[in-house]
Amino acid sequence: MSQSSSALTSGYMTASSFALRLFYLFAVILPVVLPFVRRAAPVFLIGAALLALLHGVGRQEWKIQLSALSSTSAKLGFSFLLWAAITCLWTPDPIRAWQAVSSGALVFISALCVSVYGQEPNGRARLYASLSMSIAALTIIVDLKTGGILLHLIHSRPEPYRYNMVLVSLVVLSFALFYDGLNLAQPVKYIAIAILFGAVFIGESESAKLSMLVGYFVLLLARFVPRQWSFWLFVMGSLCAWPIFLLKPDLLKVASSIWPSLAEQGHAAERIQIWLAYSKFALAGLPWGWGVESVSHVPMTSYYATVPELLKPDLEWLHPHNNIIQILAEMGWFGCMLAFAGSFALVVWAHSNEPLRPARSGLVAAVVIVSLVSNGFWQAWWWSAVVVSIALLSRPKCPRIVHEPSNL
Repeated sequence: MSQSSSALTSGYMTASSFALRLFYLFAVILPVVLPFVRRAAPVFLIGAALLALLHGVGRQEWKIQLSALSSTSAKLGFSFLLWAAITCLWTPDPIRAWQAVSSGALVFISALCVSVYGQEPNGRARLYASLSMSIAALTIIVDLKTGGILLHLIHSRPEPYRYNMVLVSLVVLSFALFYDGLNLAQPVKYIAIAILFGAVFIGESESAKLSMLVGYFVLLLARFVPRQWSFWLFVMGSLCAWPIFLLKPDLLKVASSIWPSLAEQGHAAERIQIWLAYSKFALAGLPWGWGVESVSHVPMTSYYATVPELLKPDLEWLHPHNNIIQILAEMGWFGCMLAFAGSFALVVWAHSNEPLRPARSGLVAAVVIVSLVSNGFWQAWWWSAVVVSIALLSRPKCPRIVHEPSNL
């Protein structure tokens, strides 16, 4: 009996070790895959989650981690998804809404598995991740400099802003390279970051440029600013951003009037006009919101008939390019409160580990920037890349069980 138990334990540990190696492989090669398959992040996240789960089962830890489902973050996530599912009952397009909520639930559950059963990346995995990031960035630079040959061969419908999805994903993934802090003894990751900077600023994605500048500025700032100051700066920034977009959207007009040349060179003026239009749509749907994915189907709502013809084109985008406005429009005040609580939990996470605080703070800042100016909320490829980076910057929650050989 003891021999069979020992053999079973050995089998579990072998499966666990194999799953862990594959988990590292998934995390490491994701960046280099992105230029060729733009929406690969969800597939890699789900694969990593299954491998992490297999690793936990192999170490016979799955029973211990049932308590993770009762954590504050898990409760917030499940509550948010539940309310999103409820709003599908009155949304203009229930089928698309259910698809969005289902993909969001899959990403969230995968994130729980990775965060609970994931492992700290070892030195070799970090080295390979830096090389993978460098290869991905060099691929983009070469393709952009050669007129986008690769882009047209692989993608039948090139993005309006070339490599936007890829570059913003690489920006958030790059913060995971600073797992061990700003260690100058590891030049490979700094070379990877420098090449990525080149790719971002050669490319046309303004959201990638802005998120990288702000994210790495915050990373350096957090290195020298005390923890308490950094925490309250994040909190005050959130308290300022939410009311502007929710209650006083007209204040956004000030941004385009302060620096008109910036608004003309970039897309600030157009983006502000979209925010103004969708914020009025959002306020008209309070308190419960218009339902998930309603921002993509404004012409199907009763509100559209009240909009002047001149302003209707501003409401015909796939999303308002601002997560605060989108959540308010689709899920009302209750959805906003849950999202704000989730944002606060993310800030707390960033400041919960002092050695990792600079990298985590930079990641959170980059995610906030992209969420405020670019991506739609229910885009699984985006949140999958964010979750992979968060997982790599999180120390494992699992208490490690040491299996000793039986003396019998």
